[in-house]
Amino acid sequence: MTTFDKTAIAMPGQAWKQPNEVLDLAVDFVERLTSATITVGSVTAVELPDEADASAAIIETSPAPFVQPLSKAIQFRLKAGEAGKDYKVTVIANGADGQVAEYDLVLHILEY
Repeated sequence: MTTFDKTAIAMPGQAWKQPNEVLDLAVDFVERLTSATITVGSVTAVELPDEADASAAIIETSPAPFVQPLSKAIQFRLKAGEAGKDYKVTVIANGADGQVAEYDLVLHILEY
């Protein structure tokens, strides 16, 4: 019997922020992609649990998500969000050799 190794894939991360905070985060794909270089596939957000698109409300487009220099980390900026709501942020990286990796982050918006 083959068992599923949960460590073989990136498990969803979690982050917390307040509604008025604007924060930069980065996801490092060095362990997942063997390509020498990567590009940003996409960075999107949906509201949980209904998965309505929330990218425009959560992901800042200026500056746009980018690959940090000399790395395999995609940096992006989180903004806004409604207090008490949760969002799923999905970051997709494309490797130069055709590999594609995805990382999900559950973002909790809390007003303290």
